[in-house]
Amino acid sequence: MIHIATLIQQCLTVQGQAIALSLMTVTFTGTQAASARSCVVAGDGLTLEAGTIADRSEPDPGWIAGEAGRRVNIHAGPGVDYAIIDRAWVGSYVDIIGQGLSDSCETWARVRFPISGQTGWIHGRSIDATYPRAWW
Repeated sequence: MIHIATLIQQCLTVQGQAIALSLMTVTFTGTQAASARSCVVAGDGLTLEAGTIADRSEPDPGWIAGEAGRRVNIHAGPGVDYAIIDRAWVGSYVDIIGQGLSDSCETWARVRFPISGQTGWIHGRSIDATYPRAWW
């Protein structure tokens, strides 16, 4: 595991948020292929490799965003190439426990449903975070 406090601090500065780094610790848990694609994840050119996955030391509260009455797919990993393991209703409360970049550089959130304990991945555009900290 590689601790990336410096990277997160840089990301927070880029986004203009004055949040103490002690609120969240992020560690990489994935590995990168030597020929991985670079993804620009912030306005100043901050880059991470496609396929990067980061877990949060403490979950962030959030919910599934979208049109009321609709459901979103829950995937087994960060990307549409991973199997759909379930579906969830828009408006459902989730704990955001990680984030990742798909092979096409799209942001995905790893979520846990507090009542069932089920975990999975939902596309970043379908997540509203109560306290969006260092979100790529």
